[in-house]
Amino acid sequence: MTGGQLRENNRKLTLALYALMLAVGTFYLFYSGPDYSASRSIKQWWNLGHIGYFFILVFLLYRFPPLARLSLPMQWLVLLLFSLLLGTAIELLQYGTSRDPDLGDISRDMAGTLLGLAWHPGLKAVAARVRMWIRVLAVWVLVLHLLPLAIALTDEYLARQQFPLLSGFETPFELDRWVGRSQRQVVKLVDGRPAMQIDLPAGRYPGAKLEYFPADWRGLQSLNLELFNPQSSPLRITLRVHDWLHEQGPTRYATRDRFNRSYRLKPGWNKISVSLAQIEHAPRGRLMDLSNIRDITFFVGRLRQPKRLLLQRIYLL
Repeated sequence: MTGGQLRENNRKLTLALYALMLAVGTFYLFYSGPDYSASRSIKQWWNLGHIGYFFILVFLLYRFPPLARLSLPMQWLVLLLFSLLLGTAIELLQYGTSRDPDLGDISRDMAGTLLGLAWHPGLKAVAARVRMWIRVLAVWVLVLHLLPLAIALTDEYLARQQFPLLSGFETPFELDRWVGRSQRQVVKLVDGRPAMQIDLPAGRYPGAKLEYFPADWRGLQSLNLELFNPQSSPLRITLRVHDWLHEQGPTRYATRDRFNRSYRLKPGWNKISVSLAQIEHAPRGRLMDLSNIRDITFFVGRLRQPKRLLLQRIYLL
């Protein structure tokens, strides 16, 4: 076999491999992905698949004969427009599947397209300085899309180092551990300590949920929250905790299958302390799995007008 034949066989094998990867990626665009309880780093890593998918797509498309006959600027224009339309269509088609539409995915699609174009073989005819700046721009865009993964990995490492402190707002990315129907920001208390200010809107079930934290609580004794109620009147909140089993089977998300208890917060500082034995025995007919806790939420059942809370820290002992 001559060198030319070997190169041609390698080229065909590479194209076939990329086509296979594209086919597999097309399936995963619509019918798979990490569930909501997966770690932030897993979710962010999964999202980066859009960049790889569109990089491969562009790699295959600019070899398509009708496109290859166009001028380089026209190829860029066609591929960028095609990627934008295809990325938008993919997000719209995800309605009704196990995936959720996400505008961020379209941004990642375009980043993959730009990376593919930056290494377009036609750029060999472009001045070296221009080619270099195109590739610098493409890599810079890639780095921007890698930042959420880097932040997630950093905070997950810090959370493991802080444990059994679950959140004390002393590290830069802790606010991202929280979600919920409220506005949240880190503020400084009078004594200089950080806390999370939680602005609860009027309506049903406003609150805050700690979604990302070390899940194995075995060997510890209690869950503790330090909260400040700045109102002049008491405020009743409900604390709920559940494990991974709570999200499975016929009793999934049933109140009787989790820890669910209300507390009256007096004006000023309050400490809620719950023994893990109480949490473990809270589900009816089974023990909560303390090796895999999934959710810590506190909320108000119904608010007639907005209220504010401050959470100084939440920790285990």
